[in-house]
Amino acid sequence: MDVSCVYTSKRVDSEVTYDREFVLRFLWWKIRSWEFGADVHPTLAPTKTPVWLRLQSLYGSYRIADEPTMVTEAAHVAFVFLWLQVYASPDCSWSGLPDKGAGLVQRDIRRQQIIAPLACEQLSLQNCNENSICGWNKELERCQPYIAWFHVMKCGSTFGATLAHFANSSLPKLAHMPSCGSLVDEAEDPCPGGSQGPYEFFVTKYPKDVWFRDVFWSNSNDPDPGNHRAIPDAAYEIWKGHFVGLFRQPEVRVASAFNHFCEPLIASAEHERINMTHAVHQFGQFAQGTVTKMLGGDYGFFGNDPVRCEFRFADYYKTDRECHSAACRNCMQSATEKDVEKAIQRLQGFAFVGLTDHFDLSVCLFHAMFGGECLPVEFVNMRKSIYSKDFTKYLNGYEDPFDARVFQEASNIFWSNVQRYNVNAETCQRICLNSNATFQRAQPN
Repeated sequence: MDVSCVYTSKRVDSEVTYDREFVLRFLWWKIRSWEFGADVHPTLAPTKTPVWLRLQSLYGSYRIADEPTMVTEAAHVAFVFLWLQVYASPDCSWSGLPDKGAGLVQRDIRRQQIIAPLACEQLSLQNCNENSICGWNKELERCQPYIAWFHVMKCGSTFGATLAHFANSSLPKLAHMPSCGSLVDEAEDPCPGGSQGPYEFFVTKYPKDVWFRDVFWSNSNDPDPGNHRAIPDAAYEIWKGHFVGLFRQPEVRVASAFNHFCEPLIASAEHERINMTHAVHQFGQFAQGTVTKMLGGDYGFFGNDPVRCEFRFADYYKTDRECHSAACRNCMQSATEKDVEKAIQRLQGFAFVGLTDHFDLSVCLFHAMFGGECLPVEFVNMRKSIYSKDFTKYLNGYEDPFDARVFQEASNIFWSNVQRYNVNAETCQRICLNSNATFQRAQPN
């Protein structure tokens, strides 16, 4: 059979074609389950799963990886390939293939071949580095993701569901970052620990040391992989090439952050005669350059830490409206040209850059780049903002010259990868089956 040969699964409603890569991957799981009775979806739970048999594709030629291999397994492989060569029909059709596979993308023979890479848990020692976000864990003897989630405030907590399911495919299919009741989901949305979002998920519901051992960037004082944190120089050097994050248009992010962090201030605005335009503009000064500073990481937890400043703004505004205190003035300290240059340079050390304004397309792009099964739950807006007012109108021409340049660079990286990986509405419908997402690709001017 030549390399272009495809196998066809004949169904009543449609015809789905599969290329040899898909066939080989499917057969590998079948052979493994025949020999060991193993689940066809290995997990990243903290147990050592012996995986001796690996089939690997090398542009149309196939071999058994250089690992200890049982004779019976080799016999299974030989038998299956002989069977395909002899009994496959002239048009290469075979009705025994499944309708879909985890993390694998069907091929339409009328278009360019689209094959998502194997997820980390499917790779062996020999080919673990073929997926750039993966690495070999010597202690656990497995290929696994290494992920540093750079999570700016109001920039997509929902994306945590994509990262979690990619890191451990044995999670319940509906697992997501909980909102504590905003979603109609009795099993996964409640918060028994009392905290919304990533902290509840990674600390209470699915403790990272059990479900995601050695996978995510965190530290002993901050066990939540999805927390909002700047990137210290030491952490950047360790995790360079494994950072992932979503970015948002600066002025839109500021309005969303004001709505979120200043809820008590907003509620008392009329009673305390607060000038909302003044409040929003001053919050904008607090938030100016936040993303730039967080990427650069040269800001301590106290003083002018950009995360702490946004969280504490409402308190400062009520007690120190003219910003006389040292703490308030530190928060008003501007980023610098050096900060911007450092932030833009650090974006080059990101494995993945997405945009919240194109969230569906970002999730699809992640799977196109790194593989893994794309699940419908990844597109559920876990913490949809509820606005009492449109705070963007109070910005009145406010601009963030620092974060604007960083966002432009992030946008350039995103759209370049969208083009490189041929991500669009049609290909994303194959990658993310049953997602009901729109996958808009209209690039902003």
